[in-house]
Amino acid sequence: MAMSVPAAGGRPQDPMSEPRPPFRSALIQDRRVLDVLDEMYERERHIDWGAYAHHPGPHHHTGTGFSLSPEQGDQLYLLVRYGQARSVVEFATSLGFSTIFLAAAVRDSGQGQVYTAEIVPEKVRQARENIARAGLEEYVTFFEGDARESLASVPEGATSLSSTDGRRRSRSTS
Repeated sequence: MAMSVPAAGGRPQDPMSEPRPPFRSALIQDRRVLDVLDEMYERERHIDWGAYAHHPGPHHHTGTGFSLSPEQGDQLYLLVRYGQARSVVEFATSLGFSTIFLAAAVRDSGQGQVYTAEIVPEKVRQARENIARAGLEEYVTFFEGDARESLASVPEGATSLSSTDGRRRSRSTS
């Protein structure tokens, strides 16, 4: 975890405003996957989080993924690949950052499928594009809509690992 350095006046800087190092994965070797992850990570490195208009509704964040760190992505990859998860359910696809780690692990372990749900249509479009560019589309089944409802379509008893990446919200939040 990055430490905050006191700013002028003795107050710590917002850790989200500190520059992030370039993307690296200690586990994924596929250049196509790494290039997509690097591009996604680099785009988020340049968001001015201090000026970002935070809003509790997911539809207000269509271009932002709130991505995992590379280390967190590698941990997901390890859990799936070496835990031999065959069916992974992901709650909240967002732009597909964690989905790429999950799908790469499923592919590299030799079998399996990632079932992922996203409520924001624009994010579904972007995630599908990112997954396809990474060459992982055959390992991902997308569900568009509220994950609490759409993930009911996942085959019963098939879940080996579940990743809850989204926030619970009331139905009245937009």
